Amino acid sequence: MAEPKAAAGCMPTTTRSGRAGLWFFVGLSLSSTAVSFIRQRYESGTFNTLYADLAEDVVQQQREPGVDTASVTGRTELLRGYVDFLGRDVPLAIALTITLLGSLAMLFYYDTVLGAAAAAIAIPVVLVNCRLMRRSRGLFEELNDLAEARVAVISQGRPTETRRHFGMVSRRWVRLSDAGEPSTSG
Repeated sequence: MAEPKAAAGCMPTTTRSGRAGLWFFVGLSLSSTAVSFIRQRYESGTFNTLYADLAEDVVQQQREPGVDTASVTGRTELLRGYVDFLGRDVPLAIALTITLLGSLAMLFYYDTVLGAAAAAIAIPVVLVNCRLMRRSRGLFEELNDLAEARVAVISQGRPTETRRHFGMVSRRWVRLSDAGEPSTSG
């Protein structure tokens, strides 16, 4: 939220205060870039280690009672998606929430009526998103089941079954996309 103020402060560059504002803006931008770089490296190491530890545990726990390799492979693939969700989507949701709340706060600060109107518009958006999440939950469950079956389908090597399986996966992703959910993998 400091960036708009810093950008405004560097506009009159012909004055001494304008140059100071410019240097403040440059410092703020470089600091933001450095923090993003360090955070990305830290998160990458953290979440990849988390995946490796969880996948090792799942493989050991599932192989001991004799669960077939296809199911274990499918579960580790699902686990990768879960860890990716934790590492990518959760921080994104937090950042977007902070951005939204900051924007609303700035609107309320500068124009109370406009802030109230923007907050009122957010209510139906939240309700629609909750409905979309409920609709997509069943599709995600079906995709998870298909991911567990994928190794077995590929191992059997039957063209008809393979085509049918990947056709079902494709249709689930299309339905998920139509329901308003982003698809980042298949």
